[in-house]
Amino acid sequence: MSTMSETIDSTISNEIKLIRQKYPDRVPCIVKPKGKSLPTLTKKKFLVPQDLTLGNFTFTVRKYFERSINETESLYWFCNDKSGKPTLLSMNILMSELDRKMNNGDILIIYCASENTFGSTINNYIN
Repeated sequence: MSTMSETIDSTISNEIKLIRQKYPDRVPCIVKPKGKSLPTLTKKKFLVPQDLTLGNFTFTVRKYFERSINETESLYWFCNDKSGKPTLLSMNILMSELDRKMNNGDILIIYCASENTFGSTINNYIN
């Protein structure tokens, strides 16, 4: 007897396989913000071109936050590798390479975090 979660997982897995067949040049990806400083995303599921770098994907994802992220904040990307360890990602990695190296299942799940990298704004020093 199968449980409800096994049935749902099986259904989702089959849907992702169909998506990969229909769009072989794209990587199905889910983005999950981590930390309290990031707003929620209005869109979390993406079909990303394989030849897009993570840096270029960052520009796309920034558009989908409920509120804009301050220009002094940087986004950092993490993904669990195949052994389950979180790994900081390089911005110049191709999405196809990321999918091949880090995908534990049918869909690539990446996490983003934010950090204030440039300190306070210049207005604090002028006044």
